Order: sequence, then structure tokens, then C-alpha cells
Amino acid sequence: MTDFDIANFDDLASEKLIVPEWNNTEIVVKELTGTDRDTYETFLSENRREDGTVKFIGIRGLLSYLACYKTDGTKLFESAEQAGKKSARALDRIYDVVIRLNALGQEQASKN
Repeated sequence: MTDFDIANFDDLASEKLIVPEWNNTEIVVKELTGTDRDTYETFLSENRREDGTVKFIGIRGLLSYLACYKTDGTKLFESAEQAGKKSARALDRIYDVVIRLNALGQEQASKN
């Protein structure tokens, strides 16, 4: 591949997800970009307690904001705060897909 090919190659895994809580709306959950992953890891770092555990308040909203798209390819949410105000059950569905697509659970378990 040329440099141009690599820069323009879509290397992000994605998965369509039907969200029953949103009238069975289909959305696309994508793998995090490098920049999005940095945002996530910064969140973890900034919310780490003295004992090493992480305060996860806001994590579902953040990951939903970073990873969710409409089927036309545009971002689903304008902010993590907006995403975080949606149904916890819907956000749990999204969270599970984001964790799996990005192997976040295995990595975080090995860091703790």
C-alpha cells in the first residue's frame, strides 16, 4: 500500500446495532480512532482514585459519544453529556459493543 492508500483506508471495525429503547432504531457502533482512544484513556487517568480504582461516572456517555454514528455516517451525539442523558439500558447495549470492538475489558483488567 502507498502512504495515500494507508491514510485513506477504512481500518475501523464497525457493527450495526438495533436499539429497542429508541423505537428499534439502527445505529452504527465503530471502533475508536487513535484520538478517541486517547480521549478515553485521559478520562480514565483523570478519574483515577488514590487507591488505583477508577470512578466510572460518565463513561457510558463518553464511549457512546465517541463510537456511535447514524447509518449515514454522521455522529449520533453532539457531546458525551448529551449521550449520557439517554436510557441506561440503551447505553449499556452500546457500551458492551464498544468494549468488545476495542478489547477494552481485557486491556483494563491487565492494567489493574
